[in-house]
Amino acid sequence: TADIPGPLNRTLGRNMMHAPRDYHRRLRAMIEPLLRPAAIKRHADETIPRLANDLIDAFRDRGEAEIIAEFAEPLSVRMLKRVLGMPEG
Repeated sequence: TADIPGPLNRTLGRNMMHAPRDYHRRLRAMIEPLLRPAAIKRHADETIPRLANDLIDAFRDRGEAEIIAEFAEPLSVRMLKRVLGMPEG
């Protein structure tokens, strides 16, 4: 449910995943072209490695990390923001 804290809810607040059907369809129609494989591919070679390396650098010296909280979630959220044209900060 929308009350479960997850990366999408923390990033975007109550979002389209829990929206009424008609609203969801309108949002999806706007966002879906940005998430097509061809649109994502342009980020794969440059953006994903840069973001991944930035995240790894933050915990490299410790020699350990909470992989979900310190890597997987931030990487996916930062990529989603990049793809949607949102500021990363």
